[in-house]
Amino acid sequence: MFRQRSKPFFLPLLRRATVFLRGIVCGCCVLCSFQPVEAQSLRFSPELERDVPILTAYTHPWARYLPKSWSRTQTVTTTEREGRRIRNVTETKTTLESVDQDSLTLVSVSTVDVGGRSVETASQRKTVDFYSEPVSEGIKIEQHPATTLTVNRQLIPCEVRSYVEIKPTTKQRTTVWYSTQIYPYVLRVERILTNVLTESDEEEKILSSSTTELLDTDALNLRRSRQGNYRYRTITKTGDITTDTVMTGARRITGGLDHEIVREMDQDGKVIRTTETRMINYYALDWANRRN
Repeated sequence: MFRQRSKPFFLPLLRRATVFLRGIVCGCCVLCSFQPVEAQSLRFSPELERDVPILTAYTHPWARYLPKSWSRTQTVTTTEREGRRIRNVTETKTTLESVDQDSLTLVSVSTVDVGGRSVETASQRKTVDFYSEPVSEGIKIEQHPATTLTVNRQLIPCEVRSYVEIKPTTKQRTTVWYSTQIYPYVLRVERILTNVLTESDEEEKILSSSTTELLDTDALNLRRSRQGNYRYRTITKTGDITTDTVMTGARRITGGLDHEIVREMDQDGKVIRTTETRMINYYALDWANRRN
């Protein structure tokens, strides 16, 4: 009979040391996923009488790159109408035109497939701030006390700000919860569109509402913290129509959008329209590959 060889006494110690070192490496990965100190910024808030962390160009999926960066997406819309399916295909190229201290400007050009022919639409230009909200002189911005939000069962400290825009017949209030430490930085967005009260109205009527929530982010996962992927879900209600949107994003992509699927349902829960958008190609011009 062969005598069983005993295990070396140092093996258990070696295993413990390996687990300990692995924990240190994973912890470093998480720290690397946080925003660097030089990218953070503070701004005094008169409402709160304190300096408040704000989002900078570094935290925005477009503004973190240089102008002339672009992305190209394909959108396929399928509509159910009287027992028939109508399918439309649109390709859109979005280019970062400019970035300033507080905002950025994007230019989009779409190509629509009409009867087998590609028709290019007029370019559209929009300017948004680093929270992806429209920039307008008529919008009032307020900062609110800090709070916490739960993302994927983890409690995240965050700041809150709101945007109020009043037009002749409507009033829109947008509330944004954000973190300067966890990408993709905007954690939750709520929008409520109401009518403007008149003498005959007793209370405001909600015309539409939407809630966008961050479902998951690799920044909170020790093993995937360097990959930079994240997911949002948006529920929008307008009258009897409910829209459910799930967007998958990635930090490496200009604009962030990798895949998005939108399901539009009637009051009975039947899907009447499905829209799927995929990223085809992108060009990220950053400081490392800047060309003169």
